[in-house]
Amino acid sequence: MILDLALGLVAGIAAGAVFFGGLRWTLDRLAASRRPLGLAAASFAVRSAAVAGLLVVVSGGSASRVLAGLAGLLVVRTVLVGRARRSLADAGREEAPWI
Repeated sequence: MILDLALGLVAGIAAGAVFFGGLRWTLDRLAASRRPLGLAAASFAVRSAAVAGLLVVVSGGSASRVLAGLAGLLVVRTVLVGRARRSLADAGREEAPWI
């Protein structure tokens, strides 16, 4: 049981790194893109499929692994949002409305 949770958590952290790393990559390229809507849509589809596929493969039919994976994904999101807030505060800018 503990191994299932640990495996799910690690997979969720990896999935979060893929999802939010891909989001950052996309955001960096949107301004220069000739078709920003297509880039954003394609990026979302690829990132979502990668996360879902990773969680399905790692789950092996275990609901506890999926829930641990989702928890890992939320851990990565929480850490990255905190870093973004600190970065904005250090730059002396007001907080972005989407954070």
